[in-house]
Amino acid sequence: MMKISGIVFDLWHTLMTYGTNSVERLINLRVTRIRKLFNNKYTERSIYNTLKEAEHEAEAERSATNREVDSWEIAKLIVQRLPGLIPTREILSSLQKIYDDTLLEVPMLLLPNTKETLEQLKSSNYVLAILSNTSHGYILRKIMDRFDILHMFKVTLFSDEFGRRKPDPSFYQRLFDVLAIPPGELLFVGDNWQTDIVGAKSMGMQTLYYRHPWVERYSPPTSDEPPQIADIRQILQFLRML
Repeated sequence: MMKISGIVFDLWHTLMTYGTNSVERLINLRVTRIRKLFNNKYTERSIYNTLKEAEHEAEAERSATNREVDSWEIAKLIVQRLPGLIPTREILSSLQKIYDDTLLEVPMLLLPNTKETLEQLKSSNYVLAILSNTSHGYILRKIMDRFDILHMFKVTLFSDEFGRRKPDPSFYQRLFDVLAIPPGELLFVGDNWQTDIVGAKSMGMQTLYYRHPWVERYSPPTSDEPPQIADIRQILQFLRML
């Protein structure tokens, strides 16, 4: 096993996650703001269903193509489903702003022991980076800055700014180009088996599967399991064993 020079993290459900009731609150905020934007022309139920349908179509496109569907495209999908709307740039910009900015109004959490572990890794001279799938990277940077962790990362790469998503090889290659570190000297830490672990391994990176109790959605096959941790502090122990 090669030495580790840099550690690349997924962001969502690896370092951060929603707070209690945040998802429900986020949906309600978006419904309320969109209704107000159109002077209550549409019912709450119709806006709610429109948001769900737009997000479902966006997720289907992402899964099928590894292409990111950003918040501008989601705004277009919303307009297509609301009768009587003309997709002017002003309307699309307003919808995008609602869709993005409401994320700043709901509680977010750093997963336990995250900041302290990042500080120790940084002080040990590891290069830290983020490689994350999202439709609103600039908002996530603001949230990271609120938690006082943004400054610890040399690179933060988000799929909406690149156009492709993990596990697309070009997204990983962009990371290698920016960091100028060979893939074999990079350790990827993430909670999603397919996009984080399988994707990173296929590009020659070392991997550490983060199976913390907060998220049970992504379980690996019963065989050929990679090294894994249940607490982010265990990264330090893993690195000492190399």
